[in-house]
Amino acid sequence: MPVASSKASWPRPASAWRNSERAQIAYARSAGLIDASSGSSEGQSSGPKSLTTANLIQLNQAYAQAVSNRIMAEQRWREASGTALLNQPEVLSNAAVQVLIQERAKAQAEYAQNAKRYLSGYPGQTQAAAQIETLNNQISRIASGIRDGVRQQYQIALSQEKALERDLDKLKGTTLTEQGRGVQANILRREVDTNRALYDALLQRYKGVSATAGVSSNNVSIIDRADPPITPVSPRLLLNLALALFTGLLLGVAYVVLREHFDDAIRSSEDVETELGTSMIGLVPMLAAGQSPNTELQKVRSETSEAYCALRAALELATPTGAPHSLMVTSTGPSEGKSTTSYALARGFAQIGRRVILIDADMRKPAQHRNLELPNKFGLANLLARQATLQEVLQHTTTPNLDFISAGPLPVNPAELIAGLGLAKLIDQIKDDYDIILVDAPPVLGLADAPTLASHVDATLFVVQANHARGRQARIALTRLKARAPMWSVRC
Repeated sequence: MPVASSKASWPRPASAWRNSERAQIAYARSAGLIDASSGSSEGQSSGPKSLTTANLIQLNQAYAQAVSNRIMAEQRWREASGTALLNQPEVLSNAAVQVLIQERAKAQAEYAQNAKRYLSGYPGQTQAAAQIETLNNQISRIASGIRDGVRQQYQIALSQEKALERDLDKLKGTTLTEQGRGVQANILRREVDTNRALYDALLQRYKGVSATAGVSSNNVSIIDRADPPITPVSPRLLLNLALALFTGLLLGVAYVVLREHFDDAIRSSEDVETELGTSMIGLVPMLAAGQSPNTELQKVRSETSEAYCALRAALELATPTGAPHSLMVTSTGPSEGKSTTSYALARGFAQIGRRVILIDADMRKPAQHRNLELPNKFGLANLLARQATLQEVLQHTTTPNLDFISAGPLPVNPAELIAGLGLAKLIDQIKDDYDIILVDAPPVLGLADAPTLASHVDATLFVVQANHARGRQARIALTRLKARAPMWSVRC
């Protein structure tokens, strides 16, 4: 079926061409791009594409000429500086120097001729010698001026080269920046060329069809006019919101179920009693990163200080006879706050008048000597190995009523030292001198020290860090300790 082109269909490429050309010009104005090429209307250009590139080419040519001039001037200066003044070509070719040399030669000839008849002190000879000296000074002065002129020319050429080099470096940076902006300009230019070529092709075809329009009949007719929709088909807002709400609820419920089923982390006081099956004696807030136990405990009204005071009071009321005489502090794993709890309890009991000794029994990772700011040269390891006496390892702290035995140097076999009879003898030896004996023990899991230490003390305080300790691991640790000594738990 023959189809005739409609006149209203072909101007669209023309508008696309005009719009793309306007977009190209607008971008060039906003980016500060000025076309300096002497190109034709078809996009073929000769010469640089921008003023910056044109200036760069001219400046590069000037810089090359300046380098050449500087090299020539430098060569002339080197020759002049390495040659005697009167042997330099510039001096010998100077007209004034030539005249003075001739006059000096004439004066020297007359002086030599008169020297045959007169003595050197003769007034005429003295005057001739002074004239020769004057001529020599004039020649030297002119020659020095010529050589200084050569040096000045070299310095001027060098300054020009450096100035052009600085300008060239700046212009290079500007050119590189302009090249980055020119990428979009090239894209727009290619779009203009494409639209122009499409418009020319369609215009030529339209003219050919128009020429033959009278020969063939046009049987194109409009059957039904298209109407735009009144309401949008997509997106369906209410349906999408309902699906999103349902999916969110489903994912939330699934997350809660999976977390309750697989995550056995201890997070609250109820979790301690439910997961571990033991009572909780205290709750202590966890220190923030960078906070020092000493600093927080010195603040009487801080949350940490108040919590440890409550924990100390709970220990006082834990048994009918008050706080246990000997108390060990341990935890499931490292970094759960057992060392801080041991230090805070020892400091608290000492401040209310109790005689307290703090023993750092964690000989693998000691920390109490840093809390008390005391040396760790000799300690429990030396005492249990019978390398030192109690008096040699016992240290008095700045807190009244508080003494300290550090862990000492790291031994090769800490488990064997703990398993020996030395620790039991030590506690038996000091039990009459102190009201409270606090032992900072290593973690339970993976080590044999804590269960052994639990058999030598009256009670064990088990520290559980919230959101860190796992219920299964804590239960395993408690199983190892329950057969050894009474126990309370504290959550940090």
